[in-house]
Amino acid sequence: MDAGYLCHTRGKTFVSEKSLKSHVKIHNLQSPYRCGGVNFHDKTHCQRHKCDKHEETKTNECPICSLKFGTSSELCTLHRRVHEKREFVCNDCSKELLVVRN
Repeated sequence: MDAGYLCHTRGKTFVSEKSLKSHVKIHNLQSPYRCGGVNFHDKTHCQRHKCDKHEETKTNECPICSLKFGTSSELCTLHRRVHEKREFVCNDCSKELLVVRN
């Protein structure tokens, strides 16, 4: 089995050569985007970091629990994992169960 693609500077392994090449740009000072002390080689990654890590950019608020998220997809994930009603069918007796997470 292929062990992946190794960054010899940090020892980090990547699943694709493209991911490794993208990561290596950080070490080659090809990182034009910054947030504090963190360098990003890609504008999208920098924006995602700002949305995920900095409170002032978290504008998507859950109307149920008031948690804030940087992206609407993160808010949707919260709803799906925490707030949605789910039906389960018991494998033993085939009884349907309705579970509500709060």
